Amino acid sequence: MLRTVLGGVALVLFASTATAQQGRPLESDPEVAFQQADINADGGIDHREYHNRMIEVFYFADGNRDGYLVGIEIARTGRQNPAAGDVDGDGRVSMREFIDEAFDRFDAADTDDDERLSLEEVRAAYGM
Repeated sequence: MLRTVLGGVALVLFASTATAQQGRPLESDPEVAFQQADINADGGIDHREYHNRMIEVFYFADGNRDGYLVGIEIARTGRQNPAAGDVDGDGRVSMREFIDEAFDRFDAADTDDDERLSLEEVRAAYGM
């Protein structure tokens, strides 16, 4: 279960925006992905950087720009389970639901509880 959660953070957090735009599942090298998300290049991904990255991932996955993810849009985020994050059960994932679930994954990946993701934690999330 924990490996699934950590894998989810890797796919969603560090996915290439260009790949999301093309509608293919998100994949990325952990080191490249880490550099993309670590905007201030301080060697860690803090909550603000993570939050901003999640907004980017949501935006590029939301192909029809209606503010919700459904079907193929959910698949663009790299999620295996389309119902993941759909808290209210309406068949779609809102930005709020997406961000809330993303921070659950952040917390699971943050194994040293310092509220930042290190490169080592990102590698672990990728299963490396």
